[in-house]
This record gives sequence, structure tokens and C-alpha cells, in this order.
Amino acid sequence: MEQRGEVIPRIGAVLAASVRGRLSWPGVGVGGFGFLAVALLASSSGGYWPTAWSWTALLCAWVCILALLLVPAAALSRAEQALLAGTVLLLAWIALSATWSESQPRTLLEVQRTMAYLALIAAAVVVLRPRSYRALLVGVWAATVVVSTYSLATRLLPDRLGQFDPIAGYRLFAPLGYWNALGLFAAFGITLAVGLAARARLRLATPAALSLLVLAPTLYFTFGRGAWLGLGVGLVVAILLDPRRLQLLVVLSVLALCPALALASAYRSDALTRSTASLENAVADGRSLALLLVGLAVAQAGLVLGVRLLEARVHVSARMQSAITRAGAAAVALALVVAVVFLGGPGEVRDRVRDGFLTTSPSPDLNKRLFSLSSNGRADLWSLAWDEFEKRPFAGSGAGTYEIAWLRDRPDGQKVRDAHSLYLESLAELGIVGTALLVGVLALPLFAVFAARRRSLVPAAAGVYAAFLVHAAIDWDWEMLSVSAAALLCGLAVLAAARPVASNPLSRVSAFALGVAMIVVAAFSFLGVVGYGALASAEDAAV
Repeated sequence: MEQRGEVIPRIGAVLAASVRGRLSWPGVGVGGFGFLAVALLASSSGGYWPTAWSWTALLCAWVCILALLLVPAAALSRAEQALLAGTVLLLAWIALSATWSESQPRTLLEVQRTMAYLALIAAAVVVLRPRSYRALLVGVWAATVVVSTYSLATRLLPDRLGQFDPIAGYRLFAPLGYWNALGLFAAFGITLAVGLAARARLRLATPAALSLLVLAPTLYFTFGRGAWLGLGVGLVVAILLDPRRLQLLVVLSVLALCPALALASAYRSDALTRSTASLENAVADGRSLALLLVGLAVAQAGLVLGVRLLEARVHVSARMQSAITRAGAAAVALALVVAVVFLGGPGEVRDRVRDGFLTTSPSPDLNKRLFSLSSNGRADLWSLAWDEFEKRPFAGSGAGTYEIAWLRDRPDGQKVRDAHSLYLESLAELGIVGTALLVGVLALPLFAVFAARRRSLVPAAAGVYAAFLVHAAIDWDWEMLSVSAAALLCGLAVLAAARPVASNPLSRVSAFALGVAMIVVAAFSFLGVVGYGALASAEDAAV
């Protein structure tokens, strides 16, 4: 049964202000589009259910159609045109797989989900301009902050907003409905917030820095290991791509101090980290942490101002920056070598990782889970997906059919729908052809990164996108439309930033073809809105 979020308040268009501090109506529109697309999907159970796909596809299709009719034609780069064409081909292959699918209804559901992705990509590509990509990123960041604020409030104010799901096991999950997705969502926000704090003007850098005090605890209370991996990937990619990486490292190091203190306090709170905690203790510890966050916010604002004053007075030559960066990289490499030796050498580390990965160790103390290497049964899920791929390597078993294979061949009674890996599940369901189309579409923004990496916020956007690509290999992010939408919008922002000045405007024929495609998507999506809406209402009435 579909869960509906009731969490996203109305946010003014000021959130779409450009990073340079100047309001422009195109920027307001693009930023508002990014904010609403991500925030509304997140509040609708993360965009997991078919009703969310339908209204997303319907609204985005109309945004694209109106933009084609009312706005001067966008000058799309070859990469952006290839992205649109590749997504259309992927949709066509998924639809074609219904002819050999083990379950045509499940395959048609995947067709509808992919329509939502196509409409979102088409709308973003048509409305984006090289000057407005920053506003889009600000909108995405604002959405992660608003959603995370509500989610964190359910932990800090459990007597007012608290929710408990036995499956979630006291891990933050609202409003997305899945703790790992929420953790990655917060990691996206952290990566963008660091970029904004380092590159935006002070009036936007300050709220970006303050948002870390919401985003970091939200990530922590999901107790997901994969989200921390995604955050690490995102920050490393952003640092490596940024031409001023030393300055970015300094900003990150300074602004991480207050969130680190907040996380240390959260770690020591049994009532906030143990599923056996009483409501009374959780209320007391939650309010204590909330008060601490308020105090740390004052200190964080002072740190932002201090960093800006330091930047204005201290100049480090390019040669010195390079030397310091290399020394830091060498220190990190040395620390890793020492750690491996301390743990008994590469062989011992490999055995520990393998043994920990294959075991499950549930514990009421969620801090212990956070530092566990257990895969929680993913090894079996991935193994079965690979077996399915080997049976039908070219075309797969049909989109959306992994659950059928699992029910047929599962080694235990565990109930799952997805392989917890976008790429392995794609191989099993769509074969080599479908997976090649999917990977090709997802890889296109990566080719534009180096061409645009000197433009502000592009390294942070690339970091978010890289985090998504890595995390999608170990979880079902693709099924959570809000998470995928946030990442895809960051990837599209990179493409817009890299758009060549000499790009030719979209031809009338191409614009007409795209418009017709969006009309078709809108028509099918409208049927979905009506049909799934009636079904959801019937289910609610039956409860």
C-alpha cells in the first residue's frame, strides 16, 4: 500500500537564487524545478510507487512541452542529444522485453518507471542553460536539506513526529521509506553543501555550512554503511576534480568540526542508537541533541566567516598548493599501508572482509551494525542475478522479473523484489543489450566532467553523480525515483556546464519529435495517474 508523505512545506523561490547572489527568472525557474522534483518525490515515499512515476512523468512531460513552445530553442550538446536518444532506446528495449518476459505486467511497470526518467531528463535538458546549472544544484541541495530536516526531527522529537517500523529497526527512513536511500540522499546534500560553502557567496555559503548540522546526523541515524561509502566517493571525486582542491580541503576540514561533535554526541546516546530504548529516554536524549545542534550552529556560522576572512588575507602559491596536496596524498597512502600491516597484511585483511561480508549480525545496538562488514544477504541476491544472466545473456528474462527468479530459486525464505544492484539486476532482466544501453546513458555525464570541472560547483555535482553510480551497484537506488532524480539532475547540470558555446539550437524537426514523444508519455502517464490513484484510494478505504 502506498505511503504518502506529509512533510514538505512550501519553499519560496528564493532558494533558486543563483550562487552568484543575483536572482534571475530563468534561474528561479530552473532552481524551483530541481527543488520541487526532488522534494515532492522524496515526500511521496521516495518515488517508489507507480503513482509517483505517473505524476512525475506527466508533469515533467508538460514542462518539456511548454518549454519547447514558449522558450527559445536550447542549444544541446552532442552528449545531451545522445543522452536523450539513449534513454529512448533503453525505454524501447524495456518495452520490447515484454514479448519474452516471464511477467508482462511487471515489465509494463518498468516501462512506466522509465517513462518518468525520460520525461525528467527531457524537461531538465530543455530548460537548462549553461548559466542556470548552478541554480538547479541549489534547488537539489535545498530539497535534501528540507527532507533531512523532517527526517531528523522524527528522531529528535519522537513524541511529536516519531515513527517506528519493525522492518526499519529504529533506523531513520521517513519520508523516503527506505533507510539506505535516505542515507544516500543526505550524502548528496552533504557533498553539495561542501561545494556551496567553498564556492558560493557568503549569504549562501553560510546556510550551506549550517545544513551540514542537519544532513550529517540524518545520514548517521540511518546506520547505513553504503551511504557513508557514497559520501566518501562523492567527496573524493569533488576534491580530485576541483582546481582549488587545497582550499576545498581546508573548508571541508574546518566545517566538519561541528558536525563531528554532533555525531560524537549521537554515538554516545543509547536512547538514540538502540532499538530497545524507551520513548521517555529517547525524548530526553533527542532534545539534548537538538539543543546541542542549535549551539553548534552558532559556532558553525562563525567558522564560515573565519574561513572567508582567512582566504582574503592568506595567499598560497600554486606550487605550494601542489606540494601540500601531494604530501597529503602520500600521508593518506602511508596511513593505509600502516593499517594493512597492523591488521596482519593483505591476506588477513582480505579474509576478514570476506568472512564479515558473508555473515549477518543483527544487534539492537545500531552503532555496532554501522561498523559491521556484513552484506545482509546481498551475496545470495547477487549470485542469483548472475545465474539468471548466464541463462539468457543476450536479452535477459524481461524487465521487472528478478523477483520471480528469486521466489523460484531463493536459498532461504527471505522476501525481496530487487537484486540490490542496478547493474547485476539489469544483466539478469535486460541482458547485455539492455545493460549496455543503461550503462551508456549513465556514463555520458562523466565524459563532460573534465571539460567543465573549472566551473563552480561542477566538482561537487560530479561527486554526487559518482556517489550514485557506485552506490547503485550495491542497492536498489534506481527504484527510488527521488534518489535517482537528484543524482541525474546533478549529472545533467554537469552536461549543461560543459555545453559548448557553439552548440547549434535544437532543430525544428528534433523539437517536434521530442514534443510528440512527450505527448505520448503524458497520455500514458495520465492513464497511470487515474488508474493508480483509484487503486490507492481503494486500498486506503479497505484499511
